[in-house]
Amino acid sequence: MDTNDLLHQLLHDPSFARWINQPTQEDTLYWESWLANNPQHAETVEHARHLLTGVAFNRTEVSQYQIDQSWQQVAGRTTDPVSPTIYFWKQPLRIAAVIALVISASVGWWWLENANQSIEYQTDYGQTQNIVLEDGTQVVLNGNSRLTLAHDWLEQTAREVYLEGEAYFQVTSLIHNDQKLPFLVLTPDLQVKVLGTQFNVNSRRGQTQVVLDEGKVAVDIPEKEEATMQPGDFVMYSSESKKVTLRQVNPAIYTSWRKQQLILDDTPVSHIIRQLEDTYGVEFVLNDESVRNRRISSTGSISAEDLESVLMALEALLQLRVEQTDNTIYLYEN
Repeated sequence: MDTNDLLHQLLHDPSFARWINQPTQEDTLYWESWLANNPQHAETVEHARHLLTGVAFNRTEVSQYQIDQSWQQVAGRTTDPVSPTIYFWKQPLRIAAVIALVISASVGWWWLENANQSIEYQTDYGQTQNIVLEDGTQVVLNGNSRLTLAHDWLEQTAREVYLEGEAYFQVTSLIHNDQKLPFLVLTPDLQVKVLGTQFNVNSRRGQTQVVLDEGKVAVDIPEKEEATMQPGDFVMYSSESKKVTLRQVNPAIYTSWRKQQLILDDTPVSHIIRQLEDTYGVEFVLNDESVRNRRISSTGSISAEDLESVLMALEALLQLRVEQTDNTIYLYEN
């Protein structure tokens, strides 16, 4: 039997899944006997075991975030009166965190003026890169992404970086001339102003998403009241559509890519498909488009070390048949 066919059968065999995760005496006797009689398939069995245990579901209760919180509710939060857009942590040893999101008409000009005098980091499809900038700021750059900064950026009045794609930032606070030196992430839609915080920025498909992981942030978008973001807040804006989306999310879902994982927490299949398409440069074709609207109700994680591993796990999890031709992935209902 072909190795891939056997792997497919094992992943869809309820008895095998029980033997891996919650074995009964009957399952154990059967599969230990089968493996003893088929030692040539030991490697395939181990591969299947890895995929099934990679879909590591935790049936514990998790904190639920309020979904689709209105902009008016967030705008009503109290803010530090020191400055309309700058807020500081008062606790010792905590990194001061500030973020202000505004439409940046100067992004294109920044790119043109600095393109010939810049430092550039770029990743291929399916590749991530850990970067430590000159000021100590740590950046994890996702696949199919680019981060650009001027060669003399620490000599400027602000630390500006231009992002195309997705990156996770852990910004180091920096004092220059007795003042905190702002850190700016520029995308085609937004300008993110930071003074020490942890957050994820995704600028793809004509829109920018920002998810705050740690810190306290202020958001300023035209024609909206200034609002203070809290950890777990999600903001999405497109300068083309002018549409603003604000809600609370589980930040781990949007940042787990940097640990080569896909976190599941009532996650829409459409979210996973979009993330894989953007990261690996593939296209999904479904024979039943309603599959995109399905949600994975269990909580847990999928190993995302490579595309093949993710597809195998999804095939087992969603009970779908997966076929790949070049950069096109077909999903079929069984």
